[in-house]
Amino acid sequence: MIKSVKYVWMAAALAGAALASCSDDFAEPPVVLPEAGLGTGAWDNPFTSAQARLGSVNYQMNPAWVKGYIVGVIDTEKSTVLNANSGDFEAPFTTETNMLIADDYRPFERLTELSEAGDTPAYEALRDSLLEVVATVQLPSNMRNDLGLVSNPAALYKEVCIQGTTGQTYCGEYGVRSLVAWNWGPDGTEPAPAKEVDPVGKFYQNFTAATTIDALATQGWRNEPTEGNLSGWQVVVTDDNNYIATDAFLGFEGGGPYEHWLVTPPVDLESLPEKTLEFESSAANPASGSSIEVYVMTTSDPATAECNLLDATFAEAPARGYSAWTGSGKISLEAFSGVVYIGWRYRAERGGYGNSVTYCLDNINVGSCAEPADWTKASEFYTSLGANDAGGADGWTYDNVLLTGGISRVWQWKEYNGGYYLNGSAFYNSRNNPALSYAYSSPVDLSEYKNVGLSFDHAASFQTTITRLGKVVVREAGDTEWTEFAIPAWPVSGKWVFSTSGIIDISDFAGKTVELGFKYESDESGADTWEIRSLSLIGIK
Repeated sequence: MIKSVKYVWMAAALAGAALASCSDDFAEPPVVLPEAGLGTGAWDNPFTSAQARLGSVNYQMNPAWVKGYIVGVIDTEKSTVLNANSGDFEAPFTTETNMLIADDYRPFERLTELSEAGDTPAYEALRDSLLEVVATVQLPSNMRNDLGLVSNPAALYKEVCIQGTTGQTYCGEYGVRSLVAWNWGPDGTEPAPAKEVDPVGKFYQNFTAATTIDALATQGWRNEPTEGNLSGWQVVVTDDNNYIATDAFLGFEGGGPYEHWLVTPPVDLESLPEKTLEFESSAANPASGSSIEVYVMTTSDPATAECNLLDATFAEAPARGYSAWTGSGKISLEAFSGVVYIGWRYRAERGGYGNSVTYCLDNINVGSCAEPADWTKASEFYTSLGANDAGGADGWTYDNVLLTGGISRVWQWKEYNGGYYLNGSAFYNSRNNPALSYAYSSPVDLSEYKNVGLSFDHAASFQTTITRLGKVVVREAGDTEWTEFAIPAWPVSGKWVFSTSGIIDISDFAGKTVELGFKYESDESGADTWEIRSLSLIGIK
């Protein structure tokens, strides 16, 4: 399916005027490079406070890491817009819902000295200049005890690295909203290494379920920036289409080269009904010295893999805007066997807008899959495991295939703080116990539907093996063998936060009566706890 690209390139965006509110204003930022330096938004190369303040951020990297020194707050009792009246840079502080950060705290120390000396003209002149360099930060309630200057006055002038949404305004200025993580010092928190996954068969990836590069990583996809210091490939979410893209726009004109690899999960070629690869590409910003290629790889690591170049058609960047989506052609993989990886290599010899083509990929199809259903035309027809239903698991069966270490069960329907969920765990007696167990529903009639999608909410704070071993399972009622489905999106690790699984296409079972379930498996290296609720089926009649 060939689609049009409606995402506007960042360099053509107009600078929006600041609104008089802390809650709304999502104008596109202008493209300005700050004097304080340039980061990519990665954990080990965060954006600077100046970048966040200017709105000059990588649109592909959100949530992004931003570093700066905590220098004050916006006193929202005086104004919900940062100005000379509301900018508060002196202790004691009375506002806990936000903070201000800057690349250098020393001018703010001088501001306090001028205030204490009663030098009003010098104080006001310096204050007005400093209002132009601070970035605003929205503080969620769970971070205020650590970062808020009311609860933690010692945080003033400390350097912090925060992860949140950039390129938007808060309290009238560009800054950071919706924080998800933070770390003291100039760097963020290093993500866990990508986990190995089992080989997959045919698949169709259109980036509608896994909307971040981290979500793709849980499925075995790898983003490998092998040269340069940029963030590589990122999922781009728009109103009418999601896709994955990369460029070297934030690289330096005198720097380079920049090389970014996007690598699929391992593919078992022998399980494919057809050994084929297809995808679509789009391009913007014509420039010499940029290229994209696709390879069959023997490993997922570009540094060690034997790479075989495939003959594929890629889009060419037009003089203005984005090209139409261009089909790669049906590429034969018959010359290869066993388990392989597919890798796209982007390369730009120099960085910067004038030297870097933006390449986008979508609708990656391995094994000649049918195009996924348009779920916007589907309606919900079945729910189970209700988060507010004490009997939400009524009719469900627990089939314990393997129990070890003295455990008597894996699954149970639990309640916590008035909420309910299906809980699976084989961690018992301070030990990871190998186990295999299925939890599955009573029969569900799919006879009226030609397409069926399954989704649910889940939480998993500890993720040693569950993202690899945990599966959705479906079988026709009366059968004994399960068909397993990988889960597109896993919740954030390290927290008990429920998030959606993404939509899993089970249309192969449309028209049948089925049992739906979850497979829990563990071994000595990990027996994670998996919490599941709000199971839903949507269908197209």
